[in-house]
Amino acid sequence: LKTDVGEVGAKLKKSKEYSKELWEESKGLWERVKENYIEKNLDKRQTKELRESLNQLFDELKVKKQQALSIAIVQSKDDFDKFKKEINSIKEQINPENKLNNLFSKLQKVQQEVRNHQLASPHYQELKSLFNESFNQIKSLKKEHFLSKIDRRVEGLGEAIRKMDESIKRDESSMDYQKKKMNANNATQLEEKLRLVKLDMIKERIKSKKKKLDDMKKTLEDLKSKQTTK
Repeated sequence: LKTDVGEVGAKLKKSKEYSKELWEESKGLWERVKENYIEKNLDKRQTKELRESLNQLFDELKVKKQQALSIAIVQSKDDFDKFKKEINSIKEQINPENKLNNLFSKLQKVQQEVRNHQLASPHYQELKSLFNESFNQIKSLKKEHFLSKIDRRVEGLGEAIRKMDESIKRDESSMDYQKKKMNANNATQLEEKLRLVKLDMIKERIKSKKKKLDDMKKTLEDLKSKQTTK
């Protein structure tokens, strides 16, 4: 184990940049140290010596990692500033008056461009947060618009159902009137035939309207169930 730790240390000295492989290799060595201590293949003194050597490697790796991050931040700053400006420009346009689907598509396009660029982790995380905020804002407005549209449809459909009910009642009243006239003592045979034709027409009209009314009521129930999921 001491030889293996020494080899990782030698690789680290030769390396000018941070190496994730060396970090993982160091973590693997530390796991082996713990296992061997538990299995009593190492005593406390040996374990302490190996732990101190590995901690030194971890510290050196952390310094290199921070240096690499600092360089990456400098290198990605221009791209970061450009993308941030584009996202904020789209974000400022998010309101119910604008075409939300178009803004959503524009955001997706910028998001794809960001994925095609290598950005420092802090820069990427900040842009990711901006994207999430903007996408959620659009989705929220679209949901509000959808629900208000449902409210208007419920109101309109309720009025249509009321009018259809009244229309059916008028037809039923007209049908009663035709029956009454047809059964009158002074009704001629020709009148009876004409009123029978009218009765059939009214019956068909009522049948058709009732079918439409049932469909309208079913649609209203569906819309109301969507209202309850606000």
